Amino acid sequence: MRCIHDCRNRWHRHHPLFRQPADGAGSAGSLVGVLVLLLLLSPVQALRATEAPVIDVLYMVQSGYQPDALLERTQEYRRHSPNRVRLHFVEYKDLWEGIQRGIHHGAYDVVLTDVIWTHRLVSEGALLPVPPPLARTIRERMVPQVARTFELEGELWAFPFFMDFQLLFSNRTILDAAGFSHPPQSLEELTRMARAIRDRGILPYPIFFSLAREEVLMCKVLIWTGAFGGDLAPFGEGDRIRVDTPEAVQAVSWLQELLREGLLNPYSLASDEVFAAEVFLAEDAAFTTNWVFLLGKIQESAGPVARAGVPSAIPVASARAGDGSGGGQTTVNGFQGFSVLASSNHPEAAWDYVAFLSEIDFHQKNPFELAPWKGVWEDRTEGDPYFALKVEQLSALRDRPYHRKYLEISEIFQRWVHRVLRLEMDPLQGLEAAQAEIEELLEGVSP
Repeated sequence: MRCIHDCRNRWHRHHPLFRQPADGAGSAGSLVGVLVLLLLLSPVQALRATEAPVIDVLYMVQSGYQPDALLERTQEYRRHSPNRVRLHFVEYKDLWEGIQRGIHHGAYDVVLTDVIWTHRLVSEGALLPVPPPLARTIRERMVPQVARTFELEGELWAFPFFMDFQLLFSNRTILDAAGFSHPPQSLEELTRMARAIRDRGILPYPIFFSLAREEVLMCKVLIWTGAFGGDLAPFGEGDRIRVDTPEAVQAVSWLQELLREGLLNPYSLASDEVFAAEVFLAEDAAFTTNWVFLLGKIQESAGPVARAGVPSAIPVASARAGDGSGGGQTTVNGFQGFSVLASSNHPEAAWDYVAFLSEIDFHQKNPFELAPWKGVWEDRTEGDPYFALKVEQLSALRDRPYHRKYLEISEIFQRWVHRVLRLEMDPLQGLEAAQAEIEELLEGVSP
């Protein structure tokens, strides 16, 4: 298990998006902590720099388009605009804190926002709505699912940038060695395959999930709750958030049993998606689930995993796959977009940059993510071997609860579920405790 030990020890009228509806829509860098990059000006531009706005942009180093793609695109923008741009990169776990610095201290104009934060940021008056010309373009030229994701009170609050979700990744070489010819197509088959791989001495821990006490844990449990036919915010129940449904208990019980049986690497409990990706790329796991960025990492790899790594839909329990519900796969909504903060001194320049960054040609040059523009979809049907797989996931998406108290809800859930996965308590006991604490938190609070 070499990897585990090594990895630990502001607007312009000439802009096409304002002139008429237009199609619009990176690859990779590995950065840790906060990296602030001021793109260099040409001599002529430098003379105008004292008057040109400076746009500070907060972006994430993790899933989605990678930093190198944004740097290249921003350099293109600098050749067309006098505006200066500073890109700031943080890990996902630090993104919310960075947004708060932008709101309260004016640190940023543009921020990458996760769909789970929209209700809270809008309720606090922290975001500017997407300008009507851009909003019209989004609604007319993007796929419907992504536009709806960032809509609240009749306004769009982010310019969709990428449509993220999780996939199952399997190592074909390891599967072949264990006598299997295809990735698992049910949870039961996944468990059987992992058991065979371990029992034949191929890998001591065939499965590696990112189950650290972070937002990723909510994502994972939601995925597996979907695998058993459930949800954490069921429709038809007055939008009541339920984390102790029978299906959620089944999901957490399944994860706990994988740990008890030694099929799931215990390092999973301390790992985020980036670390889990590194484990899979090092061929120290036969199976993992992760965001679409891992597909790009596999295809760019110089190692054997470039041939062995295979993405597929995350399977569901056999009973659900055959229950006529049409649910043969499950995943989680990880859509993200660019928002302009209400505290920005240069909103027009900020929206101008966002519109340029997100034009269709950017997405055409960076093929790994599923682009929100319909025009890119038309181009990808033949050029991307996994395009159909990606599109299928939109029908399997599970949404995390939309609530302005979501961050607190998620923290409570993570805390109790992590105790369960550390084998400190029974799954039902842990989820009932989480539900009780969430209900106390939300008493008298509207979504």
